[in-house]
Amino acid sequence: MKSNRYHIYVLSMVLAATAIISVVLYILPHRATSFDFSREVGRPWTHTTLIAPVELELTLSDEQAQHIRDSVEQHFMDKYFYYDPAVAEQQIKRLDSITTLTPSARQQVKAIFRQVYASRILETNTADSMRHYRITTIKLRDPANERQTNEVAATSMRSQSEAYDHIDTLLTQRGLRTALSTVDLSEFLQPNIIVDHEYNNKLLQDEQEKALNAKRKLLSEDRIQVGEAIIAFGNRVTERQDRFIQLLEDKIKAESQKHDTMWRLLGEIVVVLLFMLAFYAFVRLFRSHLYGSLRNWAFFLSIITIFVVIVLLTISFRPRYIMLIPFALVPIIVTTYYDERTSFFVHMIVVLICAIAAPDPMQLIVMQFLAGMIAVMSMQELTRRSQLVKCALWIFIAYVVSYAAMQLTMGHPLKEIDWGGYLLFFAINCVVLSFAYMGIYLVDKFFGFTSTITLEELSDIARPAFRNLSEKCPGTFQHSLQVANIAGEAAVEIGANPQLVRAGALYHDIGKSENPAFFTENQRGVNPHDALTPEQSAQIVVQHVADGLRLAAKYGLPQVIRDMIAQHHGCGTTRYFYAQACKDNNNGHTDPAPFTYPGPNPQTREAAILMMADSCEAATKSLRDPSQEAITALVEKIVNNQVAEGLLREAPITFKEVETVKRVLAERLSAIYYTRISYPEIVRPADPAPGQSEQTDQTETED
Repeated sequence: MKSNRYHIYVLSMVLAATAIISVVLYILPHRATSFDFSREVGRPWTHTTLIAPVELELTLSDEQAQHIRDSVEQHFMDKYFYYDPAVAEQQIKRLDSITTLTPSARQQVKAIFRQVYASRILETNTADSMRHYRITTIKLRDPANERQTNEVAATSMRSQSEAYDHIDTLLTQRGLRTALSTVDLSEFLQPNIIVDHEYNNKLLQDEQEKALNAKRKLLSEDRIQVGEAIIAFGNRVTERQDRFIQLLEDKIKAESQKHDTMWRLLGEIVVVLLFMLAFYAFVRLFRSHLYGSLRNWAFFLSIITIFVVIVLLTISFRPRYIMLIPFALVPIIVTTYYDERTSFFVHMIVVLICAIAAPDPMQLIVMQFLAGMIAVMSMQELTRRSQLVKCALWIFIAYVVSYAAMQLTMGHPLKEIDWGGYLLFFAINCVVLSFAYMGIYLVDKFFGFTSTITLEELSDIARPAFRNLSEKCPGTFQHSLQVANIAGEAAVEIGANPQLVRAGALYHDIGKSENPAFFTENQRGVNPHDALTPEQSAQIVVQHVADGLRLAAKYGLPQVIRDMIAQHHGCGTTRYFYAQACKDNNNGHTDPAPFTYPGPNPQTREAAILMMADSCEAATKSLRDPSQEAITALVEKIVNNQVAEGLLREAPITFKEVETVKRVLAERLSAIYYTRISYPEIVRPADPAPGQSEQTDQTETED
């Protein structure tokens, strides 16, 4: 049961996707009211005389306003300061840290610093600027009383560097200079006349606003009245007229967006939101196993949003180019990872949203509905490139027929249908579909999915992992092939993913290649376990899971295959060595932990099938009389024990499906390990007597 927070996360993702699509719908250039105000300054006006429908008054542009502000700021000088007496006391008190001074000498130095601070100190850059602009007075504000301001002469004040030079001239005694030779006195000089930045910034803003108002007033005097001609046909466009034309264009666009686009956009947002909520409801009600994964939602909403945005931008550039867009890519990619109904639902959501901005919505819906149906039916199990080519060919035929049919519904005779290059568009569209492998590869890498194509590639026994396994562990390699075959058959019967089961089965025991001789299928007479304790043997056997995961990381196997390796024994025990340990302990209590696999237990139906097939195939080899009855009984016993131990409890597999898997395993194993009939030795008759006709006994055997 998902928490309320999770539902909020999903709905937030849905709303975010809706918002992105709505913004793109709003900003599409083709959706704004069109004007024909094309012109060039200095060239004749080629349109009819332009009469002002409203009063036009020039305003400052953002660039002009910023230029004025920058100009005022460049010539602005800080005029207001405040005096901070605490600075002198703080710095003079720091003189106590100079240990080279005697008490009397320290008092002399403090007196000199008080004298210098009493004449006021300015920051060096500020003092230099004041001299540069010949400013002789400054205004001191009282922080306690903002309205009180005193004008003070700045000529008697010193900069920090001047104060340091003045102190140097006052230190006339040789003993003082020697005692202060290792001290940097400039560190004790800080300005006590400080720029009041906050108040000066207010003054700067006031001056900037005054300059802007003056410019606005000047512009307001140049206006065009209602009914006045902005420019007549044939006149050259001046810079002033160009600005008025641009102003009129902006006003018309803004008014159009205000009264037309606003309501249209509101309706489009509601429609898009309804489609997205319909998809949300579909997944939550009918695909609950997909609803619980944020990664699934990220994939669904990403492919919908990205594809819709691409379509809308294409429409804004060239509406006819919508026929170039391979809408069928959506169902092809989605069907690779999910069921057909989910794929078709996603496809139709994309088509219906794009129809909002399409030049001919009904034609788009009909054509892409058929293309999506063909894609879903053709791509139920994408394992070969030829499937994509055949699918693209059928979609091309569907495009041609449906386009012609839609033209007929508009009353156009068949021979007068305006193909207008659409046949070429359809052909390009379908060629792009043939390269859907690239899109599937990107989805695999970006979202961490594993497509059927990837699983088929992983199942190629020429891969390095299989070559290494076949060379080091030929018995394990054959065992893996057998398990892959029977597990794949079982997966088909219960509707699980056979490609995933086969790939997982091929890799599930690759860890045995690290210690091949310790597994019976690879032994040739010598059993190294004879020299080990049951605990040591169990640890080596259990270790093949961890070794398999390490090798899986080395070979870059996807996470879904690594999960199959980790779960194919679940949290079961090495029953043989555990029983042996109990026997050695006189059937007393033996800790099962050293004999237990790390797990976890199977989490998917495919992992559960692999566990059952792996155990049954390995055990069948030990039967002395592998008759059908014996194999069936063995399969029943092994699977029932796994169920009783709770190893299949976490997998979403039903009892009915378990029974089906047991039946398939028993049938397939019986076909593989059936007992051949022992035929008696053929006894041939003695050579016939002369003249007697030869007779030959022919015994027909069946292998």
